[in-house]
Amino acid sequence: MSSTSKKSNPDEIIWEVGDDSKSWWQKRSGLERKLIISFGVTVVVFIGIFIFMGLRSSEVQEKVECSTNECLTSASQIVNLIDTNVEYCDDFYHFACGKSLKETIAEDIDEEILQMLREPISSGDHFMVKSQKALFQGCMSLDELEEESLPVIQNLIRELNEWPVVVGHRWRDKQFDWADMVVKLRKKGYDHDMLLNVRLATKDGKVIPVVTAPVVITPEREYTQLYIKYMTDIAQLFGAEPNRTAMEMEKVFDFMEKLREIGEKFLTFDNDTRVSIADFQEEYDDIDWYKFIYNMVTPHKLSAKDLASFPNPEFMDAFSLLMTKTPQRIQATYIIWTVLEELIPFLPKAYRDIQDNYLCASGNAFAGIERSETCREIVNGIFVPTPTDILYMRNHLSESKREKIADLFENVKSHTISFFEKTQWLDESDVDHVISAFNDTTAIIGLDGDYLEDSIFEKHTISLTKRGYGGSFLNMYLNQKKKAFEVIVRAEDKGEVLLLDQMVTFTSPFMHSKTNKIVLPIGMLSRTFYDVEGPAYLTYGALGKAIAYELVQNLIFEDREFEWSNSSVTRYVEKIKCMLKDSMGDKKDNDTMEFTEDGAFANFLGIKIAYDAYQGWITENGEEDTPVVLDYSANQLFWIAALVDECYDKKGLPYVHFQKFYERNTPMIYNTDFINDFECSPESKMYPSDLCDIW
Repeated sequence: MSSTSKKSNPDEIIWEVGDDSKSWWQKRSGLERKLIISFGVTVVVFIGIFIFMGLRSSEVQEKVECSTNECLTSASQIVNLIDTNVEYCDDFYHFACGKSLKETIAEDIDEEILQMLREPISSGDHFMVKSQKALFQGCMSLDELEEESLPVIQNLIRELNEWPVVVGHRWRDKQFDWADMVVKLRKKGYDHDMLLNVRLATKDGKVIPVVTAPVVITPEREYTQLYIKYMTDIAQLFGAEPNRTAMEMEKVFDFMEKLREIGEKFLTFDNDTRVSIADFQEEYDDIDWYKFIYNMVTPHKLSAKDLASFPNPEFMDAFSLLMTKTPQRIQATYIIWTVLEELIPFLPKAYRDIQDNYLCASGNAFAGIERSETCREIVNGIFVPTPTDILYMRNHLSESKREKIADLFENVKSHTISFFEKTQWLDESDVDHVISAFNDTTAIIGLDGDYLEDSIFEKHTISLTKRGYGGSFLNMYLNQKKKAFEVIVRAEDKGEVLLLDQMVTFTSPFMHSKTNKIVLPIGMLSRTFYDVEGPAYLTYGALGKAIAYELVQNLIFEDREFEWSNSSVTRYVEKIKCMLKDSMGDKKDNDTMEFTEDGAFANFLGIKIAYDAYQGWITENGEEDTPVVLDYSANQLFWIAALVDECYDKKGLPYVHFQKFYERNTPMIYNTDFINDFECSPESKMYPSDLCDIW
């Protein structure tokens, strides 16, 4: 081994024994010291990362964001509603409804259905669809109407023993009987309720004939002479002599006015005089009442001993006196005029021009309506259900979507029941009655029945040949209308409610109290935030609130008047007075204040119950994602959606007073859930100074 000294390596580990005077750190080599420092820095960095991730995780838990198509679509809809320049804790209504909306759903539905009706009749169409298309397209074919319709009308007039105003002194009053003429019109498919309305209805569980006063519509006084001229001009086109016609039509108009006046004067809610037809005949013997009623409700089986419901004696006395004093030729002229006026849209251009000029000059709402819309309305009115409504429903309501709506309805109904189980302002017996009614309530989603089966087209159809969609338009129309009358009678005879099958494309829900059914039309389900495929906070805010409102308003409007105890009513009125003390304005400005108060309270409860139902949904399904571009929680978005129906311009529409109720923010101010969700401070305008104990 060489004796030359070896150079020292500073990073080499040298073990020295026996030197206890050095500290632990001094005893470490340079490499050890570097490793220890590196390890310490790494630990500190990891601790920092864990702290940051923990804080970030809590932030993410507070707001879960999404960027799916559904979220982005809902975000866009919300942006189109709100006004961020308004502080939501000062004026939530004008924050949520910052931009005025125009309702277009009804127009969109009409346009889609019109497109269906314009399509050529296909061999694959159901025969009811073929019939509806043929009628619509026949109504649109003005050239054919010019040639075919007038002879049909002229033949009817001859069968009715001529139109007195046209034939003049050649008319024979001895051959006239108003009841026989009305029955003949009924059998041929023409309108026939111009003097009395006769139908079937279920009274105390039994189907009986119901006779009521007619609905007679006359123009405002300032348009009286204009209307008489309109009547006169039409009569002259049928061949009436000008000078005599004006005088005679003035008498007809006077008869119409008197008939309208007695109908309105003696119209009361207690308008149900139930006696046997034979007993009624002894009191009013001017016509054969059994024969008249029997022919109007055929094929319903009837005897003279059966009960029927008649207008109150005051109306019948006034009606009999009017018919006695009015010359028969005036009665006959009036009856035929009402039939002709309804058919003018099907007559040649000269007749239609006279009607259009009158409608325009009188400012009538039907003036200027396009031909396609007129034909659609006329044709749709003689089908139950309307075939194209079924097709529209198939295009826009899948089975899975219908099931989701049914689940939402049941959830809202369940929370409605829970709310009333806990309420303190109803007596126990009233609570039991209310809950029983809610339990019996069912929903019709779009249409009652399996709308995917073709048998739904024929739900109320009787004896309609599958080849009944050809020939003259007017003959087709009258044939179908006659069958529609038969459908109505048969349905009423079985206690069915046809109205529930005529609301498929409506845009608002409807509660039918007698059957305890709530209709959720497909048109309504197409509105903003009503789509159950979207976020639940929007669906419950809009659709859930609408369902809850319908359930509650039926309870308040119907049950309060007839079922609740006096103590329940007293406590209910106290709740309303507290909640609405500053929100509904001067009572003197509103003749329907009681109705307004009830409706306002129903809106208040509806939004509360829908919110509770949504919280129940969260409990079962977990928190929802919210749009990444909106800085609002799911609960806050619920409240925005709950006001969407109030954001539309409702000037001139019924229930505009409910919009004023929302404009004053009453449903939110008295709801602690709203105050908590938006963290409104006691100094904010949305924070109530005196919180009513509504619940």
